[in-house]
Amino acid sequence: MKQTEILAPAGSMETLRAALRSGAQAVYIGGKRFSARSSAANFSTEEIAEAASLCHRYGAKLDLAVNTVISDDEAEDFCEYIKSAAQCGVDAFIVQD
Repeated sequence: MKQTEILAPAGSMETLRAALRSGAQAVYIGGKRFSARSSAANFSTEEIAEAASLCHRYGAKLDLAVNTVISDDEAEDFCEYIKSAAQCGVDAFIVQD
């Protein structure tokens, strides 16, 4: 039998906590950089680390949306951002092709 995963969006720490309390098995967020959700508060690097830690305490995964078009001159910064987010404990990335 195929298992369904509840994936919830969170634009702030408050909505992330609400998603976890409501039973989300994974949460996706946007960071301050490279996120198409410009109307959301979004997460700093420090907040990404805090969000990953909180999700993992709940047994949930944290996905980071990095879904803007990356120009050639942003490629190096983008790669560093991905490495930094991975070190914070992000489990997966949502990207745009």
